Amino acid sequence: MRTILFSCQTYDRDSFQAEPLPDGAELLLQPVRLDIDTAATTLANIAAWADGEPQNRVEA
Repeated sequence: MRTILFSCQTYDRDSFQAEPLPDGAELLLQPVRLDIDTAATTLANIAAWADGEPQNRVEA
């Protein structure tokens, strides 16, 4: 199962990455809010992730 979390802060990333994910789970943490200014880049990153980018990737 793939899950995307938007508006993640450092403490969110630390909490979610402190423990290993269950088998078959993938998590993409996006620090940005999805709005008109960030939508294109964020959706491109999500598309790349869906095409096989490493799991647990954190966007800068």
